[in-house]
Amino acid sequence: NFVASNSSVVNLWSTTSGTGSGCVFLSNNFTVARNSTINGRGKGFAAATGPGAGLTGSPDASGGSHAGRGGGNSAGSQSFDYGSPVAGSLGSGGGSANGGAGGGSIIVNASQVFNVDGVITVEGLPGAAAGAGGGAGGSIVVYANTVQGSGLLSARGGVGGGTPSAGGGSGGYVTLYSVNPASGPSIDVAGPTGRPTLQASAGVVTTSTLLSAPEPSACVIYIPQPTTGTSGTSRTTGSTGSSGSTGSTGSSSSTGPTGPPSNGHPHSHGAEGRRRTTRSSDP
Repeated sequence: NFVASNSSVVNLWSTTSGTGSGCVFLSNNFTVARNSTINGRGKGFAAATGPGAGLTGSPDASGGSHAGRGGGNSAGSQSFDYGSPVAGSLGSGGGSANGGAGGGSIIVNASQVFNVDGVITVEGLPGAAAGAGGGAGGSIVVYANTVQGSGLLSARGGVGGGTPSAGGGSGGYVTLYSVNPASGPSIDVAGPTGRPTLQASAGVVTTSTLLSAPEPSACVIYIPQPTTGTSGTSRTTGSTGSSGSTGSTGSSSSTGPTGPPSNGHPHSHGAEGRRRTTRSSDP
């Protein structure tokens, strides 16, 4: 069993390469008690890096993209969104050298109960200077028999720096697969407000009912090595783009325990996150 209690904070480590980090927890019961935190905030791609890296502009930069598009810069440019609800991908960094880092990746496979009364966060960081873009939120992916708790799961994007601000980071992915989807933690995948046009998009929330519980296992913590993404691509139109990326199983932070297949995600960017509910027999 994995338990974070007594106001503890479990931090994903930071890397010196700027490519971020992710963590996969394999456990029977997974518990984050009240006032305790698992912290993947700003543990994704560094400033101006990642598949959806924010774009540098003058006088400001765009936000990092992930499950949605980061907020645009004053030139109207935005990077592409990428990933999927089950990929466990990292959030991209905001534009400019002072852009906020993206959020990390946390994947949990709990054969019994996933209970969070505290906080699990993979939020993007805010831009560290005026004109610097905010980082995109990362990924939280959960497979469990029962999901419950009164805490918070957050993959929120970071705000852009300055007033008016540069582009904020998009929200990330929060995915919950369970046999018994009880009343679970609150979820936040918002993209922050910024300039009046080209706002950062909210992320994607996916819930699915499994027909059988995940396979039980001893408590193992695996730190996958992330792959370095390419810079984001400028886009000035209002259409939604995509550039999905997945890695081979267990070889990078964009992978995790095999789960129900994704049918893609809708590209309507709601203020509180896009939500999908499915039913699958594949744990």
